[in-house]
Amino acid sequence: MADIVFYPYGNAHESGSSGHYTFSCQHGTVECEWNQIETCALNIIPDKLKQFNFIECIEENDSSRSGTIDYNGTISKCASQAGASTYTSRITDCRTSSQGNAWEHTVAQATAALNPPHSYVPYITTKNGHSDSDQSAIQSSLLSYVCKNYTGSNKSSACPRSSEEPVLATFPRCERDATFLQ
Repeated sequence: MADIVFYPYGNAHESGSSGHYTFSCQHGTVECEWNQIETCALNIIPDKLKQFNFIECIEENDSSRSGTIDYNGTISKCASQAGASTYTSRITDCRTSSQGNAWEHTVAQATAALNPPHSYVPYITTKNGHSDSDQSAIQSSLLSYVCKNYTGSNKSSACPRSSEEPVLATFPRCERDATFLQ
């Protein structure tokens, strides 16, 4: 019923030119590392649900809050939990590769192209652009928002039959600012 696209970038800035870009992130180099890991996973893992589960796991286990940083261990753990273990080595290699750097540059370009530019993160856009009311509704319940706005013929049975019925399904919310940029 909906296509969800993640842009792991947040309030970062890039410098450099084709071939190699340098990123500076609001919360330091560790945030930039996790952004690139997530961007690599989004480009390597073909299954959208596995991508989501991988990113959710990274957000819950990024270890940057504890001072101990085990990027490769966290990649392995999250790929396994997401059912994407076969991609572990590719994601691990990508995090320091020129391909990963190029993919993060693409995310930077997409973020820079927002019109109007984002003024905070997370920053959610829909097919109609950004509005504070849509962002609030999506952050409150993505499923409710999708059910209310979906006009196709394949509406999920999880959607209420009328506008008065509550949506009973709940999903975890990711709070790290770079995750739900768009």
